[in-house]
Amino acid sequence: MTAVGRLASAVFASLFILWLAEPARAKALRNAFDKSMRFGPREFSWIIFRVTNPTIRDFFMYPQNPFGVKEGLISMLAGDVFGSTPIWGRVRMLKVLYYLVSIGNFRRTWRAWRQRRINIRDVQTAAQGSAS
Repeated sequence: MTAVGRLASAVFASLFILWLAEPARAKALRNAFDKSMRFGPREFSWIIFRVTNPTIRDFFMYPQNPFGVKEGLISMLAGDVFGSTPIWGRVRMLKVLYYLVSIGNFRRTWRAWRQRRINIRDVQTAAQGSAS
């Protein structure tokens, strides 16, 4: 089980215990859990979809750490995406810098996006296309 999965299980378990102890608050607890389960993985998936992009690679390779974005990036990769973690300001700055650098290197970004589309195409569709 991944770190994110273990953390989600722990959050769910603690909410379940609270739900048993206070059934009147069950709906509020369920809504809080649902909100955290939608927010955390969505933010985590943002970086996963872009981790192969040359811009993210440049962020890792860049010797300096402007605005602490490397800590935000590493924390996201480690699964620290639930609750009130102190990384969200850094993650927002990471996203701003990512989009600015991507726009600044538009040609490279466009090529990487096209290559990613080729790499993630549907296997069955690709097999049918090559068989024809």
